[in-house]
Amino acid sequence: MKAERAFNGFILGGTERKERNRFQYYSSAKLKSVKTGKIGKTYIFNGNHVTANAEETRLTFMFNRLLRVELLIPYSDQTASDYMNFLRKNFKDIDDVFEVKLSRYGRQYILLDCRHAAYNPLMDLFSQNSAAGRNSPLL
Repeated sequence: MKAERAFNGFILGGTERKERNRFQYYSSAKLKSVKTGKIGKTYIFNGNHVTANAEETRLTFMFNRLLRVELLIPYSDQTASDYMNFLRKNFKDIDDVFEVKLSRYGRQYILLDCRHAAYNPLMDLFSQNSAAGRNSPLL
């Protein structure tokens, strides 16, 4: 399902092609790296098209759909307070297919993390294979 509301201008549940091309900002010049997994991939970009103090934007796609948007932001008490207020004002008790959380990411950063409701169940499709000692898909 596609989200009814946008997060940071992106529509969670939207197709990879549409969401990757939604903003010119995310050109190949801004691309830092791509992490490819068994059921999806994460594009990591320098900066953010809306949030000036974000150092990175991470877009995670699974099965050709955008399921996670993360912003990595330098930590300060004021910044953390400002983003907590932003979340309370804009995303408290939303009735949509995603949720937004703010957390510390190491000592130097905060992570603004928006996940589609399908993200965690898809991640649970992987289980620990004790014989091989590595993750393996259940599909």
